[in-house]
Amino acid sequence: WEFPVSGGKYPGRREDRENFTELLREFRRQLDELSKETGRHYELSIAGGVSKDYIFENTEMGKISKIVDFITVMAYDFSGPWSGRTGFHSNLYGPPDELSADGAIGDYMKAGVPPEKLVLGIPLYGRSWGNVPSKNDGLFQVSNELGPGSVESGVLDYKHIVNVYEKRLRKHFHPLYQAPWLYGGGVFITYDDVTSVSLKALYVLEKGLRGVAVWELSSDSTDRERSLLEVLSDILMAR
Repeated sequence: WEFPVSGGKYPGRREDRENFTELLREFRRQLDELSKETGRHYELSIAGGVSKDYIFENTEMGKISKIVDFITVMAYDFSGPWSGRTGFHSNLYGPPDELSADGAIGDYMKAGVPPEKLVLGIPLYGRSWGNVPSKNDGLFQVSNELGPGSVESGVLDYKHIVNVYEKRLRKHFHPLYQAPWLYGGGVFITYDDVTSVSLKALYVLEKGLRGVAVWELSSDSTDRERSLLEVLSDILMAR
């Protein structure tokens, strides 16, 4: 039940805001009963959306945070070919009126979730557009055309981006959004790289968050120098 009330595959209802909380409470109750039998603690968590509607209107995050062990914030898919223009899909920062990882984390805290129960979701994949104008090196240009993919059209594993497209296209890094992009020959790719995940790991430590989660392991590079998991581990485990 990923998106109560609205945003999911099936139509929701307003009362699903409370129903979602009650479902989690019942899961917690039954897991605690099992703990009495086994002596083990069973973790309960959710993957949470990043829209303000999801955080403030469609869920009771303050109550949920008291039930679950942690919440993984899905800080990705902010933008894609469905957006009608190119942009960043997992940027750490950005203008207040745009989605960003920092903005989402801040909203969860405003909704009553303590930082130690927040896990920052990081994608090990990128999104691509095709037929993108060259203005501004392809950034924030009109296009709804799917670009190349390794998972599916418009979706590229990080390892594929590193091994193929970083060698073919010109790489850029935005100082405000703290995110990289590639552009060339009408192809625009937004993704996370070694620099951006390093900044995210430091952000997690600075904010006192519980940690990070990735989607998903097999998409990472096998080159230790460019492995995002290695970068995350080196920074987070050193503290």
